[in-house]
Amino acid sequence: MEKWILTLSIFFFLLVSTNCQHCSHRLSDDEFERQLQHLHFEARGIEVLNNTFSQPIDNSRCLNPYLDASPVFLNERSLCPWDLVEDVNENRYPQVLHFARCRCSSCLDGMGNYECKPVSYRIPLLEKRCVDGVFQYVKTYLDLPVGCTCTKPRVIQVSKRIQNLHIKRMNFQTLRQKIKGTY
Repeated sequence: MEKWILTLSIFFFLLVSTNCQHCSHRLSDDEFERQLQHLHFEARGIEVLNNTFSQPIDNSRCLNPYLDASPVFLNERSLCPWDLVEDVNENRYPQVLHFARCRCSSCLDGMGNYECKPVSYRIPLLEKRCVDGVFQYVKTYLDLPVGCTCTKPRVIQVSKRIQNLHIKRMNFQTLRQKIKGTY
């Protein structure tokens, strides 16, 4: 996760520095404050991520919570414990964000039937970009992992209609192969 964030930060820095070498004007504090007023956090952005920020998880860091005294912090007491990883980007506001990274791939319920997934919150950001030769902050959004939760594995059910289409396609291919073989 840290390598991915670092790589993304370096890429973004290089993108901004190479595309904006001709930027001559700095954004004034008044303009920045005006753009900052449009930055609103909305509670409707909470969702469980489907491996958006996931990396291979080192399960050796998964400890049985029943062996240790009860930890103070929620991220350590959870059945899906997580760590917070700091990400600093000078071309973004806010410059410092903390990403949750799940410690375990399976929940610490002793059964192993459930998996740990990050829970994200969609936040608005201001990214520093070069627009018409002037550095400006442009509003964007980021799904920020804020914790991890224990979930059932995702199972995709195939509808009868799709099953029937698949069977018809297989029958058609078999029929076509038989026809090709006889001609």
